[in-house]
Amino acid sequence: IYATDPIAIRNFQQEIQDENLSLVENIADTLKDADACILVTEWQQYKDIEPEVFLNLMKNPVVIDGRRAYDYKTFISKGIKYKAIGLGKH
Repeated sequence: IYATDPIAIRNFQQEIQDENLSLVENIADTLKDADACILVTEWQQYKDIEPEVFLNLMKNPVVIDGRRAYDYKTFISKGIKYKAIGLGKH
């Protein structure tokens, strides 16, 4: 499991120590060859990620958007499996 947070990564490193979790500094390293991305914070740099970034970096992109930061129609039209909290079936 790879995780990143541009604001809270230092605090997170101090609080959570798990051999199955690797904290990385940038989004590309987090997404590279990933099977899924779970978005749980809506920092602007995350909201600005274009669907093509997920397509280019991830194995078979599955995006679980806990903040509904992305337009689901755009992601689905690009072939990304997309789920969002509170979105229902689409």
